[in-house]
Amino acid sequence: MAHDVFISYATAQKSLAFRLTEQFEDDQVRCWIAPRNIVSGTVWVEAIIAAIRSSKLMLVLLSAESNKSPQVIREVSQAVENRIPILPVRIEDIPPSLTMEYWLGHAQRYEAFERPTTRRYLELTDTVKFLLSGGSVGEAAAASDEPAAPPIRASEGTTTVVDLGTLQVAVPPAAEPPPEQVGLYAARMNSQRPGCFILLVDQSGSMNRRIAGTAIPKRQAVADAVNSLLYEAVLRATGDDGVRHRFDIGVLGYGVGEEGVHSAFGKDLAPINEIAEIAKPPQQRVVHRPDGRGGVLQLTVDLPIWLEPVAKGQTLMYAAFERALAAAKTWTREHQRSFPPIVINITDGGFTVRDPTPLVYEIQELCTQAGNALIFNCHISESEGGVVMYPGSATAARFEKRMRQLYQMSSVLPEPMRERARERGYDVEPEARGYVLNADAASLIDFLEIGGTRAMDI
Repeated sequence: MAHDVFISYATAQKSLAFRLTEQFEDDQVRCWIAPRNIVSGTVWVEAIIAAIRSSKLMLVLLSAESNKSPQVIREVSQAVENRIPILPVRIEDIPPSLTMEYWLGHAQRYEAFERPTTRRYLELTDTVKFLLSGGSVGEAAAASDEPAAPPIRASEGTTTVVDLGTLQVAVPPAAEPPPEQVGLYAARMNSQRPGCFILLVDQSGSMNRRIAGTAIPKRQAVADAVNSLLYEAVLRATGDDGVRHRFDIGVLGYGVGEEGVHSAFGKDLAPINEIAEIAKPPQQRVVHRPDGRGGVLQLTVDLPIWLEPVAKGQTLMYAAFERALAAAKTWTREHQRSFPPIVINITDGGFTVRDPTPLVYEIQELCTQAGNALIFNCHISESEGGVVMYPGSATAARFEKRMRQLYQMSSVLPEPMRERARERGYDVEPEARGYVLNADAASLIDFLEIGGTRAMDI
């Protein structure tokens, strides 16, 4: 098949590369990407060389992984030797390796890692089409009506790189839509490919109020629910040889501490085998669970303690998501074959001080080979009744503004989780998101089981 653009990428960026390919082809830009376009029975190397030579443009994704990839470097060298124009797209804020720099020379780069990153990727299609029409990156920048962004400093020994920020449409970061989900979300969590869970817990002063369905304060109900999830994670990771490194988990309480965010483990992500060792002695707790018939069961259990029931201060949701983004970004880079990170935010209201939406969308852009990172939000309430579990857009349109924003900050449920929700008797709407409004103690537990505990078994 004739094509316009050859897509060069490291294995770690496979999901992103195929997402961009689909984006380009939706706009009539024909792409060649391995292994999709390699015909069965064809010699792999010969197919790649032939595809490069017949391309009008090579787009190469630059990252720490591509710096170390002999395959990407060979593809770039082939493009140079065959005088094929190259558009390097930096997806991380790191310089090319010396070898990559040698082959790229003065090729002008597209800085895709700059915020808002989703919009930068969408605008990449226009840049590619402009270059295919015979234009240059510098001309594309000059043709824009937007003011130029500050140039990025070139690596030593090269000329200054022209930044394409001039192509960026000035849109408030909070208005940027979350990315479409990519992947099947089918990677199993095990000690070779651990899963990642980050729980953000509202510990502001309003959490001292009672949670619906009980006489206990929200702070206690949430602490019990989180400690139950951690205990289940320890049990699932335990084998004949002890607790295995099957999960990396973070629990960040926000509204307390000097910085407004406190880690339950002393660090933002910890392996489950370490978490098991730092549990405080079990306490007898009463937990509330759905009975499957619309009622609630009260169970007395001995529960190890990691998260204490604290509530004071403001709802510093932005600071919590900022910490979650940093942790998830590092983890994703190192675990490309794993199930993507799951971030669960538990709160009884809207944020204070700063809107975390841009950070949420940036987390959702992170991806492994199994899919994009997922964000689920649980809004707990002291009001009886009115629990809305896994709403779609039609239901969410009736939500009050702040509660609708939490819905918009939530990821669409992947099919494996939709199936588990249906198994628990929930009417999962089309395009349902991982969000519960007005959760009581029982639906809080159910929400954490479907999005957390049960996800550990995918």
